[in-house]
Amino acid sequence: MASVPDDQLIKLVYVLYNWRNSPLLRKDPLAKNFFQSLTPAGLFDLLHITSPGEGITLWIGKPSSQGAEEIFITATQLQTLTNKLAESQGPTRAQSSFDVQQKLNPARLSSLKPLPLKRKEDLEEKLAELKTKADFRSSEGFARQLEWAREVWKDIKIKGGMAVAMDVETWEIDHDYVTEVGWSWVRFENGKEERGAEHVVIEENQHKRNGKYCPDARYDFSHGTTQHLPVDVLAQKLTTLLTPTPSHPLLLLMHDPKADMEALNLLSIPTTAFYPPPDPIPPTILSTPRVIILDTQTLFSGYTRNKTKRGLKFCCENLGWVAVADEGKKEGWHNAGNDAWWTGWVFEKLVDRRLEEVADTVR
Repeated sequence: MASVPDDQLIKLVYVLYNWRNSPLLRKDPLAKNFFQSLTPAGLFDLLHITSPGEGITLWIGKPSSQGAEEIFITATQLQTLTNKLAESQGPTRAQSSFDVQQKLNPARLSSLKPLPLKRKEDLEEKLAELKTKADFRSSEGFARQLEWAREVWKDIKIKGGMAVAMDVETWEIDHDYVTEVGWSWVRFENGKEERGAEHVVIEENQHKRNGKYCPDARYDFSHGTTQHLPVDVLAQKLTTLLTPTPSHPLLLLMHDPKADMEALNLLSIPTTAFYPPPDPIPPTILSTPRVIILDTQTLFSGYTRNKTKRGLKFCCENLGWVAVADEGKKEGWHNAGNDAWWTGWVFEKLVDRRLEEVADTVR
């Protein structure tokens, strides 16, 4: 390991993104001004002033032998930043704002080496490179889930089974009121394929309209005719729909399912029998009658190997959907029936594609 000029190192990500959340600084407008300027480029400029020669030298290493590489600054460099903060906060407050537990002994780090940076752009590029690597590592479980979904999809097509994509809309003023439910489905049986889509507005809540905080696309369903049903009739319809056969699990596809699952609970749908796929996934799961929830947002992260969770429209655009040029035609996003249909579309695109097809701009 190269000789470190100080006996302490500090993670750069903490300095750039977490220091500002110190209880002493969180609500201070003067501190806010300082941290707004403490971007990677701003940090480079501050440290460059006190660095002899061209550029600056940071350090790169791993907190553990199996961990990911991270960038560190020295205690002397931290003091330069603290002195700048002290211009508005005073030396005592500025010094006290920093969490001393973030200061690490270099001897505890693995593969530590100098990181010379001649330009601020070099620092920005290195941070972007490490983020890409970190995303790739942290999305490994998502990628395994996607590979499993691909195998299950092949199995369903051959042996028979069903996948249901679903979306739920609630009232923007009070999310305890469910206003719409939409679903699309595909069933494979005896070598035949059946598809359908439905959209239901709940009669008891039809007077509760969105439009102030969330778009109102209630009557823009593009894949059939909107129905109006009492909540008890809808609940029975969904309970029947989401009952798996004894021979094969039912795949329930949702995009970021947390809120939708809470909404189904409000409709008294027995969601306690719904399971996300375990990791690792046992081979026997395909012979167990259960509803398996697959989150297309998570699957998209596994596809791009980027842990950033993306919205449904973003996923559609990056999987080949092209917006209709006619400005007078409504696209109907936030209509539960349309969003369910697009969720199913995203799932089928994901299980039919390979990771290497992903454009760099999507990752």
